[in-house]
Amino acid sequence: MPTQEVYGRLLHEVLPSVIESGVQYDSISGRLSGLVRKGRHRRPEETRLMKLLAVLVRDYDERQSF
Repeated sequence: MPTQEVYGRLLHEVLPSVIESGVQYDSISGRLSGLVRKGRHRRPEETRLMKLLAVLVRDYDERQSF
């Protein structure tokens, strides 16, 4: 399956967006943790998603610290 198609399916499963609540944060950070734990067994598309989720979590953390 082509990389873009696999990545698209992952995005469709997770539906990442700017985190606005603790519930969203828990969901996204849980998914991020699962991807991190996969380590070297991650597919390139999962690594790409992991990086996106990390940006979203970092953004939320920074906004909450103010």
